[in-house]
Amino acid sequence: MNPILMMNNKYDIVFQASNIYRLRNRILQLFAVFLLIIFVIVWVRILWDFSNQTRAVNLISKAESMMPKDNIKAIRIAKYACEISQPTIPFRVKQSLSVIAESTLRHLFYNVNMQHKGNVNSAVFSPSGKMIITSSANTVKLWDLKGNLLAQLEHSGDVYSAEFSHDNKMILTASRDKTAKLWDLSGQLQVSFVGHTGAVTSAVFSPDSSRILTASNDASARLWDLRGNLLANLNKHSKDVFLGVFSPDGSLVLTASRDNTAKLWNLEGDLLKKFMENAEIIVSAHFSPGGPRVLTAGLDGTTKLWGVGGNLIKNFGEHTVSSITAGFPIDSNRFLVAYSDGTAKLRNLKDQSEVEFNEHSSKITSVEFSPNSARILTASDDKTAKLWNLKGNLLADFDKHTGKVICAVFSPDDRWILTASRDKTAKLWDLQDQLAINFDKHSAPVKSAIFSPDGTCILTASEDKTAKLWDLRGNLIEEYKHKGVVGSAVFSPDGSRILTASNDNTAKLWDLRGNLIGEYKHQGIVRTAVFSPDGSSILTISRDKTAKLWDLRGNLIEEYKHQGIICSAVFSPDGSRILTASNDKTVKLWDLQGEIKSTINHKFAEVNSALFFPDGKRILTISQMSKTSVWNLNGRSLFQFNDRNRNINSAKFSPDDTCLLTTSQDNRAKLWDLNGNLLVSFGKHEANIRSAVFSEDGKFILTASRDGTVKLWDLKGNLLADLNKHKAPVNSAVFSPDGTRILTASRDGTAKLWYTPEAIIDWLETTDIPKLTQEEKKELEVDF
Repeated sequence: MNPILMMNNKYDIVFQASNIYRLRNRILQLFAVFLLIIFVIVWVRILWDFSNQTRAVNLISKAESMMPKDNIKAIRIAKYACEISQPTIPFRVKQSLSVIAESTLRHLFYNVNMQHKGNVNSAVFSPSGKMIITSSANTVKLWDLKGNLLAQLEHSGDVYSAEFSHDNKMILTASRDKTAKLWDLSGQLQVSFVGHTGAVTSAVFSPDSSRILTASNDASARLWDLRGNLLANLNKHSKDVFLGVFSPDGSLVLTASRDNTAKLWNLEGDLLKKFMENAEIIVSAHFSPGGPRVLTAGLDGTTKLWGVGGNLIKNFGEHTVSSITAGFPIDSNRFLVAYSDGTAKLRNLKDQSEVEFNEHSSKITSVEFSPNSARILTASDDKTAKLWNLKGNLLADFDKHTGKVICAVFSPDDRWILTASRDKTAKLWDLQDQLAINFDKHSAPVKSAIFSPDGTCILTASEDKTAKLWDLRGNLIEEYKHKGVVGSAVFSPDGSRILTASNDNTAKLWDLRGNLIGEYKHQGIVRTAVFSPDGSSILTISRDKTAKLWDLRGNLIEEYKHQGIICSAVFSPDGSRILTASNDKTVKLWDLQGEIKSTINHKFAEVNSALFFPDGKRILTISQMSKTSVWNLNGRSLFQFNDRNRNINSAKFSPDDTCLLTTSQDNRAKLWDLNGNLLVSFGKHEANIRSAVFSEDGKFILTASRDGTVKLWDLKGNLLADLNKHKAPVNSAVFSPDGTRILTASRDGTAKLWYTPEAIIDWLETTDIPKLTQEEKKELEVDF
């Protein structure tokens, strides 16, 4: 071969090898740079996350310091702390968020704070519900619902009343300066009504807004047109006239005076009738909605119902303290009376029934029906306003004022409540976004509360001998009655039927409308009743030492007997077998035909319960003295869960079948793997835990205790929420199917519905609670 060619080939090989070497080094360098960049990014992310987590904890401390002074700022800061610490929100942040949000059970959020320099004497909505007027001293202010000041109206004396015209276009004010004034919504004065020689105590529009009625300390009332022309002078009283109102059709006028009389007039100023049997000063007078009757309340404690002909229909005069006000709702058959002792009464003229509202500790200053007459609002000198249903149950307590509450009113759409107080503020409250709902129509302890399979309804069982079906807003849908305590109530797998078990020795099957489908009788108390997995049969457990299998029509299929009381009975996951546990110290496995397949003997202790492992191939038993044990289906012992501290009371498997959740006599819940190894011991309750359950996704745990609390935990044992508003032991707590809500049942006679921390964050995205202003962010050093 040519030597030159050989040298060229050798040179090419060396050159190629050199290129490959350089390329490899280049790749290695690039890879090293890539790894360094990844390392830096990861490290920066770790530092960023750590910084945000630290910042979130600092913010939550700031939010906590604002409770309970200002829930609005607190909840907004808490939400921001959650946002900046995503995706791993510190458990302390979740815990505080739950505490702040849970306070809305009794302390509803106020959305707008309308400030005056003096006491706020009145606050009313416009007919459209989109504006508010408040009055204080000689000033009236017009606001929108966000708290923006739209206009300010001035008198030369204190303003006693302010109201909108029915068409939303005008504002009418009455003042100590002896005038009433008509204004447009921009704050421009249109007409002054001049002529009274004393303070004008009230001024109102006629129903069609074509006339104005003023009442005065000069012992007269006057009718005017909208141009300020005097139409009639109603001057037959001998002392101050403090109230004048039109009849519903606008054809009559009713006045009330400190001369102890109320008087009825026509629009020409002719006196038609006098109502004068009150021994003391009349403090209020109202037409019934239909117009044919008049209701008066007096300082002597009497409330009287009159015909428009002046005839006394009825005297409600048994109260020993002063009446403050009295008024009708829209149906003409019921009326409200408020008294100076802090009570109010709802009277029904048809059946003479009476409901008393008595949670206030001082004089009630105003009472009002909601627009649909379904609720009642009271305001009091005890610095609170309270919302009630018509049965006298307290629904909400508005207690953020620091001075006496002078009045409280509903918005026309029934969504808002407006309060005015001597603390120099008016407050606007939101009724739609309560985070906890009370199911409080039971008259005895609630034994259990569960969701329907689709999560749209709630079923409660109570010692008042009923089970009740509710919607998620707390409205009662249906009631299912027994003659004894209802110990349990469950839905069928498809949610179409309800099964109840009672101390009256029966279980009953119902449709959702309350119709009885089947009845299942024992010789003793029926402790529980459950559906088979496919919903085709029913298993009942009784203190008569038997469990019974039934078809849905009430026909007995099979009976399973023990020598002692049966404590639990369950179907296998496939529904082919039944497992019973008894205080005769045995657990028995049966087929559906009543044949015993195996028996487990606990020689030294009674058995509290037994359940199948999720795979149906093993059995878990819990006895009073020995450890919790695992057995095969032939009754052979496999191993025990060794809780060295205390005996185990109950056990539940996780949704993914990998863990076991137990409650112990040391007032703790504990998480185990299925080989009996302890994973987590959750914080201690102050009394025995009545129930412990997993969320549907297995990420959270709920414990309910005799100490009256329910606690929400993550799987690491961190406390996320402490729900402590029950007044007696809590019997059960469960998650909704979608995991957003928690349902608790208590011996205080109530079930309560709560939001989880994640659901609270979602709720805050759409709620009307205002966000922090730029000034507040700067003040709080929060850079939203």
